[in-house]
Amino acid sequence: MKQIYPFISKRLREHRVQLGLTQEKLAERSRIASKFISDLERGKKKPSLETVFRLSKGLKIPLNEFFGDIIWIENPPKNKYVKEAEILLLDCSEKEAKKALDILKAYLKTNPTKTKKNKKGTAWLI
Repeated sequence: MKQIYPFISKRLREHRVQLGLTQEKLAERSRIASKFISDLERGKKKPSLETVFRLSKGLKIPLNEFFGDIIWIENPPKNKYVKEAEILLLDCSEKEAKKALDILKAYLKTNPTKTKKNKKGTAWLI
C-alpha cells in the first residue's frame, strides 16, 4: 500500500498545474493548508482518503482520477523485470505505452515463449 502515495502525489500536481491553480488557490478550494498540499506533492506527507476526497472536490475532478493509472495485481509474477517494466510504463504517455507494447508483442511473436496461468486465469510469461 505504501507505493500508492507517489502516484497520488504525481496526479495531484499534474491536475493542479493543468488547471492553472496555485497551491494556495487549491488549498482555499479544498479547505486544506497550502503547506500540506506542498508536502503532499513532494511526497513528504501521506493523504487520508478524506484529504484525497477534498482535493478531488477542490480540483473538480472525480475521486478515481487519483487512482486511474495504478495497476493492481493480486498475484504478481515473481519476475522482477515485469515489475520494473510496469513502473516504467506508468510514467509513459498512452502513445508511448502502446508503442512499447507493440514492440514487445513483435519480439514475442518472433521469439515464442511458454506461458503459465495463475489462479485468476491471467497468463504470465515464464
